[in-house]
Amino acid sequence: MIVFRADANEVISAGHVMRCLAIAEAASDRGVECIFVSADDRASAFASAEGFRCKVLGTDWRDVMSEVPAFGRVLDSVPNPLVIVDTYQANERYVRELAPFARVGYLGTKVVPGVDFLVNYSLSARRSTYDALPSFDRAKLMIGPMFAPLGSGFSRGCIRVSERVRSILLTTGNTDPVGVMEPIVRKLAPMACDEGFSIKAVVGPLFDRQRVGLEESACGLPIEFCRDVKDMGSLMRSVDLAVSACGTTLYELAACGVPTVGFSLSPEQDSGGEAAALGERGLIEYAGRAYEDRERCAATVGELVNSLVGDRRRRAELSSSFHGLVDGRGCERICDEFQREGWL
Repeated sequence: MIVFRADANEVISAGHVMRCLAIAEAASDRGVECIFVSADDRASAFASAEGFRCKVLGTDWRDVMSEVPAFGRVLDSVPNPLVIVDTYQANERYVRELAPFARVGYLGTKVVPGVDFLVNYSLSARRSTYDALPSFDRAKLMIGPMFAPLGSGFSRGCIRVSERVRSILLTTGNTDPVGVMEPIVRKLAPMACDEGFSIKAVVGPLFDRQRVGLEESACGLPIEFCRDVKDMGSLMRSVDLAVSACGTTLYELAACGVPTVGFSLSPEQDSGGEAAALGERGLIEYAGRAYEDRERCAATVGELVNSLVGDRRRRAELSSSFHGLVDGRGCERICDEFQREGWL
C-alpha cells in the first residue's frame, strides 16, 4: 500500500496533492491500494474527489514532529506501507521517527537525509548532489524531468502551434498567494482586446478572488474564469500560449507542448535556480519573481506575451524544446522503480 503524506491550504499549493494523486492513479491501475494522510481536512477534498481514502491527523501542518504518534498509528493499521512524503516541513528527524513503521521517501527538491527513496524531477536536480552525501548512499534516486509525476491526461493528444494566438491560459496556482493574477490581467486585457485573443484564467478551489478583485478587473473584457477544471490537459491543449506560475504546472504545459511565460510565486519555486534555468535554456520565457515584486513581474509578463503573440517562430521553438523535456510518463516510471525494488 502507498501512503501519501501531503497538505493543501492557503500557504501550501494544492499542486503537492495533485502530483501525489497522479502517482496514485498510476499505482491504482496496477492494483496497488493508496491512501492519503494530511494534517487537516483541506487536502481530503482533493483525494476524496478522485475516490481515494484520506486520514486526517488533526495536527498543525507546520509542526510535523507533533504528528508522528498519530501518523505512526495510521501506518500500523495498514499492510506493508510505502510512504511518500510531500511537504516542505519534512526533515531528517521526521523520517527517522517514521522509519520503524514503513519505507519512507520524499517527493520534492528539498534535501531530506535518511529516506529510502527520493523523487526530484527538477531540471536542475543532479544525482551527484545526493551521491556525495553519505545519508543517501542506500537511497533509491529518481532524478530529473523524466520522473515528473503528471496525470495520464498529459501524455495524450497532439502538439500544435497555431499561426495566430487566439487564446491564452493564465494560472497562478490554487491559491495565488501573492495576488499576482489581478495585475497580470490588467496588463494582458488591453492587449487581448487589441489583438483579438481571449484569456482563460484558472481559478483554483482555494483561490481568494474577492481579495484581488478579479471580477471587477475583468468586467466587459475577453476573460473566462475556469473553475473546477476536471481535464487540465485538454484545457492546456486548447490554448495557443500560457502564462503560468512555476512548479508542476510547467511540466504539464511542457507535456502538452504549450509555449509558456513562467514566473515564480515562492522561493521554493526558485530552489536551485530551477525557474531561471528553464528560461536560460530556452524552454520558457521567464518573467521573474512575483513574490518579490508582483507589479514588476506582471509588467514583464505583458512584455513577453506581447512579443510572443507576434512571433510564431519563437512560439514554435518554445513548444518544441519544452515538449522535449517531458513526455508525461513520469508516474509510470516511478511505479516501475517501486516494483523493481519489490516494494509494491
